[in-house]
Amino acid sequence: MHNVLIMAGGQSSRMRNSTNLSTHKALVTVFNIPLIELNLLYAYVYKFNKIWISVAAAEAGLIAHINRLQATYKRKLNVDIEVIVEQQPLGTIGAAQFVNIGDEDLLVLNVDNLLNLDLTALMQSHVRAEAVMTIASHHEPFQIPFGQLVVKEDMVVDYLEKPEQKILVSSGTYVLGSTARDMINQKYNHKRIDIPQFGKDLIAQGLKVHSFFHSSIWSDINDKDTLQRMREMEQWPLIEDISKLKKELI
Repeated sequence: MHNVLIMAGGQSSRMRNSTNLSTHKALVTVFNIPLIELNLLYAYVYKFNKIWISVAAAEAGLIAHINRLQATYKRKLNVDIEVIVEQQPLGTIGAAQFVNIGDEDLLVLNVDNLLNLDLTALMQSHVRAEAVMTIASHHEPFQIPFGQLVVKEDMVVDYLEKPEQKILVSSGTYVLGSTARDMINQKYNHKRIDIPQFGKDLIAQGLKVHSFFHSSIWSDINDKDTLQRMREMEQWPLIEDISKLKKELI
C-alpha cells in the first residue's frame, strides 16, 4: 500500500484569475514550498514511494518542474515519480485508469489541498471496511445568510439569525481499490469522470463506498484569499518534517 496519485490535471483557472499568476497552482508556494512538493513530501512522510502525478498537456511549466524533481527524489528518497499527461481533460478521477498496480489500493490526493490527515489510518480503515472506495470526510462550517425559523406545529419556537451549521463534506482525498479502478477503465476509458458521478455509479452498482471521518487540518487552496490565509498560518503539524526533507533535497 505505497501507491499515490496526485491530481494536478486542471487548468488552475480560479487561482490564476484570482491572483493574476501565470503559473499553475501546483507551483504556488505555501511555507516556501510549492504545493506539488508539499503533497509529494506529505505522501513520503507516510511511506508512499510510488507516486503518479496527473498534469494537463498544456501545462509545460509544471511538467518540466516535475521532470526536474524525478531524479532527485529517486536518488535521495528512493521515490519513483511518473507523470500522467492528460491530452484531454479526464476530470477529478479519470487519470486513475493509467495507474497499473494490479490489486493494490491507490491513494488519491488533490494538489490544491493542504491537510495533515493520518494517511496510514485512512488506508487501514479502507481495508477494514472492505470498500471499493473510501472518501476522507470532515465537518465544514457554513453560515446561512438568512434568519432560520424553528417551527413546531405552525408555531415559531425560535429564531436564529444567520446561524452557522456544520456540513459533512469530502476532503478531496480518496482510496480506490482495484474494483473501482477497473470500473473506471471499463466505463470511462480515455473519458472524463468526476468523483461525485463516479461515487454515484459505484453506489448504484451496490458497491461499498466508505466514509473515513477525521478532524485534521484541511484547506482547499483555490483563490487569493485562501492562499493568503495559508501563508499566514503560523504552524502546520507536518511542516517541520517536510521542511527538513525539502532541505535534504536541495
